[in-house]
Amino acid sequence: MSVSRVGVRIVPVGHGNWRAVADLEVADDQRQFVGPTTRYLALTHLGDQGWAPLAILADGVLVGFMMWAHDPTDDACWVGGVQVDRAHQRRGHGRSAMQALIGMARESGAPCVKLSYDSDNSVARTLYASLGFRESGETVGDEIVVALNFEGHS
Repeated sequence: MSVSRVGVRIVPVGHGNWRAVADLEVADDQRQFVGPTTRYLALTHLGDQGWAPLAILADGVLVGFMMWAHDPTDDACWVGGVQVDRAHQRRGHGRSAMQALIGMARESGAPCVKLSYDSDNSVARTLYASLGFRESGETVGDEIVVALNFEGHS
């Protein structure tokens, strides 16, 4: 599986790229909102939620990380741990990666994509709203859940 969006591809994390993914670092002001990639890699390997780790590549260069999972209780595709390395931010890579993942979710037949973010994370709020995500009324811990429903699904 490899999905592209305007120079950005999302590919599975595996033996050939996991070390580089583990070395990704977000900007200091984002550390309160996202954990280190090593935490997410452990969650994808040892957790029970079925998360699949994905590397974000821009023109073949590793720039970020995200993970996704299918939730059988509501058939939704969930996204988590989205981050772009501090050296590659403000270039649209996160937006392009989300657009590629939204395409993957739509093709999988999921009725929607869901994710959660800290209510103080105004950058995340703005990005996801601009992609069509709307607050669902749900929360995960103290995070707001937003959903992007696909046409034909409510």
